[in-house]
This record gives sequence, structure tokens and C-alpha cells, in this order.
Amino acid sequence: MKISLMLGLIFILSNQPMLMIGILMMLVCVYSLFIYYSVSSFWFGYILILVLLSGVLVIFSYVVSLIPNESFEVLSLMLLLVSFIYLFFLDFFYAMVEDLSFSSLLIWESLLSGYLMYLVMFLLGIMVMVVYVSTPFAGALRVF
Repeated sequence: MKISLMLGLIFILSNQPMLMIGILMMLVCVYSLFIYYSVSSFWFGYILILVLLSGVLVIFSYVVSLIPNESFEVLSLMLLLVSFIYLFFLDFFYAMVEDLSFSSLLIWESLLSGYLMYLVMFLLGIMVMVVYVSTPFAGALRVF
């Protein structure tokens, strides 16, 4: 959980496109492992990897290729210091809620089914829009 928070923070603060793609791929892998351990089934994580790595990252890569490459800058020492302090306090608060488990979330399973259907419809809509935008007759958005 801590690594996903740190990767999300680095993703938000980064300005280099290739770094953002790499962090997004690492986040997808971390989330799929998290889903695997919480649900005890690899299918949900596998579907997440398939959808995000094949669909969202292709579109993200195409949009990022439209942006000119910037020089790769190493994150500042202040950001690293703040992140380590954040991790220290996160460990402190995580120890207080260590006894919670995901099996207690099964009580709310019927409430989450509406959100799941919304997510499925959202992903279906995004897929339809991507097919509509990527017509073979229009060509690339970037002028070479």
C-alpha cells in the first residue's frame, strides 16, 4: 500500500513522459498484486493488467508522444525527505489498524455492485471512444 502511494506521488510530481509511463506500469502491477492478495483470485488482477496495460497505456503513450520530450530530472532531495517522513508516519498509523482485514468488506459487497457496474460501463464507453477517435482514414494526430 505504501509503495502505491509513493508511486502515485511521484507520478503526480513528474514531468518527464517516459517516467510517467514507467510509473503507471509499476502502479498497475502493484494494484493487480494487491487485488490478488485481497480477493485470492488472480483473474481480477489479470483483467486489470490486460485493460490498463493494453488500452489505457496505449492511449497515454500516444498522447505523451505529442508532447515534446523534456530533460530527465532527478527528484529533489526535499521530495525524498518528505516521502521518507511520510512513510515513517504511515508505518505508525498502519500499526494502529493492523488487525483490520478485507474479509470485513464482504458485508458491503451488495453496495459495491453499483460501483462495479459503473466502472464496467465507464470502461466500455472509453473503449468505444478510442475506436471512434482512431479511425484509419484520418491518420495520426501528430504531424511528422
